[in-house]
Amino acid sequence: VHTYTTVISAWARGGEGDRALELFERMEAAGVHANEWTFSAAIGACQKTGRVARGMRLYDEMRAKGLRPNTVTYSSLISLCEKGRHGERAVQLYRQMQDEGVVPNVVTYGALISTCAKCAMWEEAERVWGEMRRAGIAPNNTVASAMIGAYAAAAKWDAAEQVFVEMRTLGPACQPNLVTFSATISACGKAGRWERATELFREICAAGIAPDTSACNALMSSLERSARWREAGALMTRMLRRGPAPDVVTYNALISACARGGAWREAAKTFGRMRAAGAVTPDTITYTALVSAFASSGKWERAEQALAEMVESGVEPNVLTYTALVSACEKGGAWRRAQHWVAAMREAGVCPNLRTYSALISAFAAAGMWEKAAETFEEVQRAGLRADTVVYSALVSAYEKGGQWERATEAFRDMKAAGVAPNTVTYTALISACKTSGRWSEAWELLEEMKREGVRPNVATYNALMRTFMASGQWDAATRVYEEMRAAAGVTPSTYVFHAAVEAFHQMGNVKEAELAFGNMVAAGVNPRVSSYVAVIEACCSTGRLQDALERLEEMRMAGLSANDAVYRSLIRACHDSGRWEKALELVREMKSLKMVVDEETRQALVGVFEKAGQWNLADEFKPSALPSLPRNTLGYNELITQCESGGRWEQAVALFEGMKAAGVPPDTRTFNALIQACGKGGRWEIAMDAFKDMKAIGVKPDEVTFDALVHACEKGGRLELAAEYKEMSTSLWSPHLA
Repeated sequence: VHTYTTVISAWARGGEGDRALELFERMEAAGVHANEWTFSAAIGACQKTGRVARGMRLYDEMRAKGLRPNTVTYSSLISLCEKGRHGERAVQLYRQMQDEGVVPNVVTYGALISTCAKCAMWEEAERVWGEMRRAGIAPNNTVASAMIGAYAAAAKWDAAEQVFVEMRTLGPACQPNLVTFSATISACGKAGRWERATELFREICAAGIAPDTSACNALMSSLERSARWREAGALMTRMLRRGPAPDVVTYNALISACARGGAWREAAKTFGRMRAAGAVTPDTITYTALVSAFASSGKWERAEQALAEMVESGVEPNVLTYTALVSACEKGGAWRRAQHWVAAMREAGVCPNLRTYSALISAFAAAGMWEKAAETFEEVQRAGLRADTVVYSALVSAYEKGGQWERATEAFRDMKAAGVAPNTVTYTALISACKTSGRWSEAWELLEEMKREGVRPNVATYNALMRTFMASGQWDAATRVYEEMRAAAGVTPSTYVFHAAVEAFHQMGNVKEAELAFGNMVAAGVNPRVSSYVAVIEACCSTGRLQDALERLEEMRMAGLSANDAVYRSLIRACHDSGRWEKALELVREMKSLKMVVDEETRQALVGVFEKAGQWNLADEFKPSALPSLPRNTLGYNELITQCESGGRWEQAVALFEGMKAAGVPPDTRTFNALIQACGKGGRWEIAMDAFKDMKAIGVKPDEVTFDALVHACEKGGRLELAAEYKEMSTSLWSPHLA
């Protein structure tokens, strides 16, 4: 038996586990009875070959023969549990050996801690680590690395690093080695501490230890999680120059880092270099990361090309690949393609998951197709999937974009009733829905609810609130949002919030706060827009500070911004109050050169300032008999809106259109065509689409010019799918056989 045991043990340790187990069977057949050491050696062979069930049967047979397992037996059994991920069984064996008086050694502790780490049992691993220390058994670097891995798997980053630091004080056998460094780098990466991960990698190199592929991949994964694609690229360059050779995990992590960082070009280059090198074959993860990189920038055509190449190469797409492609179509505004790929994945036998459905719902939401979004949500329920926060948020957003406040509110209530917690995105979408329905008080209530539920508002939330209050003329509420945003930790007012705050303070007559908000905006590095200059110039004019207003006008021009008619009107009225007739004349001439409308109030101010200065001829020029009246019919407004379109002044075109409606003058097809063309030239495709909706709502029939203008507006705004849709509509309406 001693001879058999020695040979079985030697073969097991030498990596010939199958041969060792075969000899064990022959031994039994030869009538030689195995002892506890023979069984321990055979169980060790099972551990080396990953035969979990066979090893457990040998243990049961050993117990049936009345043989007592020893420390080696239990250590091998616990290692078998690690391979089979049987954490509870491993702990049971550990407690059993203690009950039988079998003393665990460092190998036993290391195997048990490693098993607990892989089975998400960090508290048990921590307990065993403490028992080992109290038993006076000094851990080696293998055991310490396992404990670091257990903490890392449980997101206990500080505890993981504490073990790493403690290792340096535990003697030569526990000094960090390459495995330990790799485990700690990985833990730092999962905690988002890429700087610390990089520092540890440099320690490896400084200690004269050549990093292996595992250590490099640990750092690469750390950089990938933090979207540090430039640093990840530098690491790849180092590996290619000095070694070790990158493997598929390395390339996948680098491409994924580029995807997270929105660097789709770098992702494509990395993939190209990977293919050109030929040493590493792209797998499903590689292609999925590449598709995700294109998706991050809405490059859906490239994403489709990547999938085609993937299939051609014999690599099978999975649900993550298809979902990334649907997301690419969603971000690129190609809802038809998103719909196509969901159908294609079903045909390929791949079931859509919640992320797939949420991307499709978002694609419909972006196109304003709330009905299709609702149908997709019903598909989620029919598929037996439980909608999560992301899916519900996409649905609420679809209703918001479709102007369906009641449906958005109903979805929000259903979400909470289903036990799904709304997040910042959900609340922000619902607040935006309040804007379109004019429900500003509900928007404020939602903000308060967010705070009560511990959901933190972000910049988008504050933007939505500000837009809601500004649209409803709730200036006081708007300024409260601005002040709250400035006081909130980690939230900086956006460009829009700064501009809106200046306007809100101005509308309230709070000149001092308006100018202060303007100054804060400039100090924050935000370039003021026309509307902000208008507000602050009007504020200066209303307080008799014409010179300050003129200085702001000069700043505005130096910034490359063109003053609108509101600025000129305010300045001319201020000139009237201060008797500056020469400046008033200069300003009105500028207005005329820009083809701006001189309204009644401005005309009266001009007459007044010229009469005060004794400039009777100039005064007569601006009296009612000398000046054309403001438009009173559709034709007159059409002429002015067309002038705005020709001059690239979309904001004035919109203002004239709003004034036209307020005056009760009915718009016609020419009105809407000029308005849509003006908005298209200004890159405001959303307003162009709103105008088209208004056109249909009041029964004004679109013509070929209308659709051409819509196509141009959508193409300029990057909404190619919508542009194609309008081209189809135009073709069907104006094709010869339908004429």
